[in-house]
Parts: sequence; structure tokens; C-alpha cells
Amino acid sequence: MIHSKTRLKKYPGLPGYFLLALLVLLKNASAQQDSVAYPWPEGKRAAISLSFDDARESQVIVGTKLLDQYGIKATFYVVPSTMQRQLAGWKAAVASGHEIGNHSLTHPCMENFDWSRSNALENYSLKTMKKNIQDCTKKSKSCWG
Repeated sequence: MIHSKTRLKKYPGLPGYFLLALLVLLKNASAQQDSVAYPWPEGKRAAISLSFDDARESQVIVGTKLLDQYGIKATFYVVPSTMQRQLAGWKAAVASGHEIGNHSLTHPCMENFDWSRSNALENYSLKTMKKNIQDCTKKSKSCWG
């Protein structure tokens, strides 16, 4: 590990070299960005990415209609069990240009929430996380038919 005290004692100038390398990389990246102009649509100068969590019913009943009214599209990270309650609405949201992303199958959260202690993220291994996401994908695909 580069930040270990032993490594720093062996190579006292190492942090300085990394800082110098980082500055050179940032300068080059900045120069490249300045030299390449991105042609934003309709003369726009920036973009905002909107994302929503959990597939709450209000998001599809109220939210997508409001966003559509202003020509704004968003990404919704859904849990299949909540998405199924308003599946027709979610299908309409996708048809109008919104995106659906994989939240997880069981919505693990930090154990500091009482309601999440039985499904605490701290208790997940990478293998468990991968399975949760893959199971969500399978379940979501079965919802869409």
C-alpha cells in the first residue's frame, strides 16, 4: 500500500513525486478539454443528471408526468417489488424516454437504520452483492415480459 509508513520511510520523496505526477496529469487533461469543444444541443453549455431511488409510486404517478411536462428525462433506480405496483406507469415512463436502472433486489442499507438491520449492507460480501444485483436483473426482466 503506497500510504504505509514503512514505504514512506524507505522513499521519503515518494508523496512529492505522486503530487507532481498528479499535477502534470491534471494540466494535460485540462489542456485537452480546452482544445476540444463539445457541440451541446441548441447552444446549451451544461447538463444535469437526475436520478431517483426505490421506484416509489409517487415517482411514476406524479414525478414522471411533471418531468415530461418540462421535457426533462431522469433515471430511476428501481426495486422490482415496488416497481410492480405501478408497472404500467413505469413502462409508460420508459416509452417516454426515462431510464430504469438496477437498484438491487432487497434494498440493503446501512445497519444504523433500525428497519435495515436484518438486511444490513455491512453484512454483505462482494459475492452477496453481485447475486443481489443479478437477481434484481432477472426479476426486473420477468416484470417487463
